[in-house]
Amino acid sequence: GPLGSDRIEKERSKKKVKQDLLELKSVIKLQAWWRGTMIRREIGGFKMPKDKVDSKDSKGKGKGK
Repeated sequence: GPLGSDRIEKERSKKKVKQDLLELKSVIKLQAWWRGTMIRREIGGFKMPKDKVDSKDSKGKGKGK
């Protein structure tokens, strides 16, 4: 009767929720990976050389270590 089909519907929606969560997790992972890649690329491209020079200068002159 109607009760049986109701239970099936509930099961189906539960599975869909699980699937959505899995997809969401993988999207978040992908975004995190992409952000990390972009940051690394930016650093490698034009930020890192400047930082290296700065840290050498501060070690040599500024901090006196």
